[in-house]
Formats: sequence, structure tokens, C-alpha cells
Amino acid sequence: MNQSQSQLYITLMNKYIYTLSLIFIALQSFGQNKIEGNYNANYKLFETTDSTYHIDFFKNGVARIYQSGYIGLMDSTGLVLIQPKYDQIYDFEGDVAKVSLHRKIGLIDRFGNELIEPFAYEIEDFIDGFAKCKINYLETKIIDTQGNFINEFAYDYISAMNNGRFTFIRENNFGLLTPQGKELVVIENYDRNVYGDLVHYAHYGAGLVLDNADYCNLFEFNDGRAVTFDMVKGSIKFGCIDSNANIVVPIIFDRIEPFENGFAVVKQKNLWGVIDKNGKIILSCTYESVKVIDANHFIISKNEKYGIVNRNGDTLLPMNYESIKMIPDNNFIVAKNNRFGVINENEEILLKIDYPYLKYLFDGMFITNNGEKWGVVNYSGKKILSFNHDGIMQLNDSTGIASVHKSDFSLNTGVPRYVYNGEYFTFDATGRLMNKNSPFSKTIEMVGDNHNSAHVIRMGHNTFVPFSGFEKRSINEAVASDKYNFVQQLENGFKIVGVKKETPNNYNIQLLTLQLPSYTKGIINANGEFVVPMRYDEIIYNSVEDSESFFQMVQCAPRNLFTVTLDGFQGVINLKNEIVIPIEYDLIKFCSGIISLTKLTEGELIDGYQEDNYQIGIADMNGRIIIPLEERSYGDDPLDAWISDEERGNK
Repeated sequence: MNQSQSQLYITLMNKYIYTLSLIFIALQSFGQNKIEGNYNANYKLFETTDSTYHIDFFKNGVARIYQSGYIGLMDSTGLVLIQPKYDQIYDFEGDVAKVSLHRKIGLIDRFGNELIEPFAYEIEDFIDGFAKCKINYLETKIIDTQGNFINEFAYDYISAMNNGRFTFIRENNFGLLTPQGKELVVIENYDRNVYGDLVHYAHYGAGLVLDNADYCNLFEFNDGRAVTFDMVKGSIKFGCIDSNANIVVPIIFDRIEPFENGFAVVKQKNLWGVIDKNGKIILSCTYESVKVIDANHFIISKNEKYGIVNRNGDTLLPMNYESIKMIPDNNFIVAKNNRFGVINENEEILLKIDYPYLKYLFDGMFITNNGEKWGVVNYSGKKILSFNHDGIMQLNDSTGIASVHKSDFSLNTGVPRYVYNGEYFTFDATGRLMNKNSPFSKTIEMVGDNHNSAHVIRMGHNTFVPFSGFEKRSINEAVASDKYNFVQQLENGFKIVGVKKETPNNYNIQLLTLQLPSYTKGIINANGEFVVPMRYDEIIYNSVEDSESFFQMVQCAPRNLFTVTLDGFQGVINLKNEIVIPIEYDLIKFCSGIISLTKLTEGELIDGYQEDNYQIGIADMNGRIIIPLEERSYGDDPLDAWISDEERGNK
């Protein structure tokens, strides 16, 4: 081998050794960023013996991991995409997720890359790849999913994207903003003196609205049209623009309501009519009110009597009724002499006009009342449910829920409230589906005394029911099975289940002893097998600290940790029934990445009253105490200091 060959050989060997060293370093690094274990596809959990992290449920291929009060991210192979370093990682919106640290918000992608470090006061949800980003309380920018601002301007007000445009205010200029950052100015140099303080807007939360009446929002698109305004012969008039800021409805109207089904209600000289998307008059402005039902039905009124006309102005129902509401099959709930009934387009009576209230439910059934309680009737007037129910609501397209009162007590609060306890069951068009009732409890606001029939009617049929409003639910999700008295659906097929105790809980509220239903609870998997035995007095799912001063968010606690109550004390368990936090605390609150722990101790007597002292500390999601419990005054919570402390990672 000659000298040149030797030199080449040495060079190649050096490169080979260097490459091997890089591979070794990479493998070593990879090993340090991988959690050993296996992904359980049935439970969407990563099973590992590594107790360094707490690993949450998987969603869309990733899971949050918790360590020492911080949150990171991993994939289902065990690869740590982001080492725990954030206070919170929000759910992914497409390929990006918001993250927070020390009350600032940033962005990451699915590979764990930090697109933009936490800096913003708030980043709202992404719509079509863009989100409003509040730099501070007064200034807003638009950010894309790559963490880039679409232009250099900060705006006084900006709306969410609508019809491919944002509405903006900047330095008294109003207009539309394209996703590319181009401003389409509609009103330039708005002068409050000229327009008489027509436009009111707020920096945070409120929209850009017309005067103090209930007008629609300016430049907010409906059916591709948005309202604009101008001064015409000394009077303020309104028209519409398209998404390129071109005037497509002339600025001649005193008011324009949002477009719906291709039509908008307009006002001229204190009377109402209807126009199409090009400003063509469909119904002349000759009515006291007009409501668009669909493309060929308009409810009109004169002299406080209502009727229906079509788009040609032909009368379908004469103006003989006190109110009209369209329901399926082109039928109408109408009112005469404060009584309600149902008619068709031929004005034939389908349900006699003799009810104090009617609301269409489903499958030809109506909610009504007898002045004291709620019931359900069908088109023939047959009672599907008798008038002895406190609440009735729709559960899904073919099932409803009805409730009955059991007990209640007033709460001693500034706002009138009381706790309502009842039982509910499901029904369909044939009547009651199950003989068994399911108990529930609910706090009702703006009622300060005991339950009575006046409350039932005045507050409506949706008040005294177990759910807050119409949500499509399966019967299994909403109603306890025959085997259990209590069922709560969790993620990944798990359920909290319970059976009634023979001896109910006793509560002494202002010397009134109440007996409320109490349960022994456990957790079962999708196969009905117990993963947490039925031994706890209470199991609370996804308990979160929902205070805006901490996180401005709700997505906080791991979905696979649970606060449990036993013999009056609280602790935390996981799905293996392993105790994460001992059951010895008076109050436990989940926050993002951390758990607040409170113990009450007796203090000194003051003016004859025994004062409580509070010991408050913080643990991580593995149960390790990271801020020891110390005596603190009420409200002196270490959570606020923890979230604000930018040096805590170095301690």
C-alpha cells in the first residue's frame, strides 16, 4: 500500500468511526427518550413498569405524560415526543396543539416541534387553519398553524374567520381581512361624531355591533353576505357586501337582519319586508314583522296577528293567530286566545287549540302542561305521559326523559339557589320504556325557596331534568342499567357504576335534616369487569380547577386518574386501583399537571366560633409532594405562585 492509498484508507476509517459514533449517540439518545412498554389498543393505554411518568389515555395517536408538575407528549410506540416541560398541552387541532407555560400560550406540532414558544395572552381555537392570537388585553393578531402571523399589524378588534374573512378594526378603519393578510377597508376613518356613536365594540369578547339595540353584527357573513352602512342624505342606511367588500345589496335600508336560506328581513319606514341575496324585493316592506322559515314560507304580522305567505306574497295562512311556529311535515303550532294547538297548511285542525303550552318533541308528540306539571300528548290528544312530571326533555331523535321531584333544600347564597333531587326515566312514542327510575341531583339558580308547581311551569320543562339541555345521547349513556343504580360513561368504554346504600347520606342544612341518595361506587371496563372494586362512597371523573386566573382552560386533569371519597376523606386512584394520593385529605383539586391538597385542622376559638386552619400543598400526578403542606389562610393557594414561578424548573 503506497502513501496515498494509506492516507485514503485512514480518511475512510476516520469517517466510518465518526459515522458509527453518531449512530451510537443517536441510539443512546433514542433510548433515553423512549418509555419501555406496550400499547394496549383495547384500553388506549400504554402499559409500562416505568414509574417516572404518569401516562394519560391516548387520543389520535398521542398521550400526555406528566412528570414533576410538567406535561409532555408521547406516541404509542413509547417514543417521548416532548419531554415534560409545559404547564398544559391542549388537545390537538389538526396537526397543531396549543401549549402553556407561566400563563403564556404557544404552539407545537405532532412531532413535538415547538412552532412558537409560549408568548401570547391567549390563542383561540383554529378555524380553517387560522386563530386569533391576543398579544395582550388590547391587541390581537392572526396566527396560522405554522406559528406565523399573517401580517405585521395588531388589531383593536378582530373576529373569528367567517366566509374566509376576518372582520377587523384598526385605527378607526373597519373592514375585512384575508387569510393572506390583505386588508379590504370598508369604512375608512370612522368618525363617531358623524355617525352618532353608531358602532360599539369591545376589545375582549364582544362583537362589532350596531348601536344599543339587538342588531346583527357588522361584516359578519351569513349566506355570503355581511351588513355594512353609510350616511345617505343625512341618515344612516344599511346594505350588504360580499367577501371581496363589493356592495351587492344597495345601502338603502333602515335595518337588515342576517341572511338565512338566501333571504334577509329588511326594514324601511318602520315596516318590514324580505330581500334576496342580490337585494331584490321579495316581500315589500308593508308588515309589522316578518320571519323567514324557509325559501317559501314567511311568517308575517299586522295588528299583532300572525299569518304565513309564500315568496310570491300568496297567503298560506291568514293573519288570524297570536303566534305561529312551523314544525315537521309543514304543520304549525298556532295560538288563539292564549291557547295552543296544531294546524296544517290548509288550516285544518290536527290538535285542538286548547292547550296552555305546546312544544314539538319528536315522532308526532308534544310537551304541554296543565298549569302545574308537564306531560306529553300526541296528535290525537292521547296522553303519552300524564301531567305529573317536573321536567321533560329530548334525549335523542326517538327518546325523551321525564323527571319527578323527590326532595329539595335552599342554599344560603347571595344568588337564590336550591338543590333539587329527583328521579328520571326514558320514554318514546309508545310511552315509558323502563319501570326503573334513576336518581339525580341538580342545583337550580334563581329559586330560593322550596319546590312548588309555580316553579315547574315558570322555569320551563327543561329545568328540572338531569341534563342541562338537548344533547343527543344513547340510552346506555343516560340511564342506569338494571344491574346498577348509577352509571357514568367515561372514555374508552370505562364506566363508573354504583348501587344504592341502604342508609342514605344525611345532611343537616339550616337545621333541616335531609336524606339524599348515596351509593357505593366502582369502575368497570367495556367488558363489564371491575377494574376498581365497588368500595368508594364517591368517584369523581376528570375533576379540574377551572379558574381563569390559573389557566384559562378546562382540559386539565388526566382522564385516567380519579378523586375518590371514603369515610369523608378524599384521595386519588388510577384504573388499577393503585392509590396515587392517600385517602386522607379534606379537599383535592386537579389542575394542569399538578394536584392541590388541602387538610383542615382545628384552630383557635374566636368570638365563640371554632376557626378552621388550612394546610395546603401540591403534588404531581405520581403523588410526589412538590410543595409541602403548610398552614395557610383561606385563599392563600400555592397554585397561583406555582404557575407564575418561572424559576421553578431549576429548583
